[in-house]
Amino acid sequence: MIKLETKAKTLSNLSKKKSKFLIPNFVSFNYNSWRKDKTKILKSLKKFKTNYIIARSSSYLEDNEKSSNAGKYLSINHIDIKNKKKITRSVELIFKSFEKDRNFNDFYSNIYRAK
Repeated sequence: MIKLETKAKTLSNLSKKKSKFLIPNFVSFNYNSWRKDKTKILKSLKKFKTNYIIARSSSYLEDNEKSSNAGKYLSINHIDIKNKKKITRSVELIFKSFEKDRNFNDFYSNIYRAK
């Protein structure tokens, strides 16, 4: 039986293994860590050598053994990495898209380098 995880956890696990898959660099954080230290998270984006990033949702509720909820929660692409206000607003909107389902801390946002 395959244990289903969040996108963030799955990518993290895959990146630790030798594989043929190209795993993008990403930053993952939950709502409480965002609220506690968003400045540190924003600073961590400097590792992306790019002009644009993608902010995505990551939740245990997105995919499970009984259903697929791909696209249920918000993802925002083509965010200028220099625009901290837009990054912040994008992450806030992603967390808001979880609002109706559960405790925010069960949900994550991932930020990836855009090509």
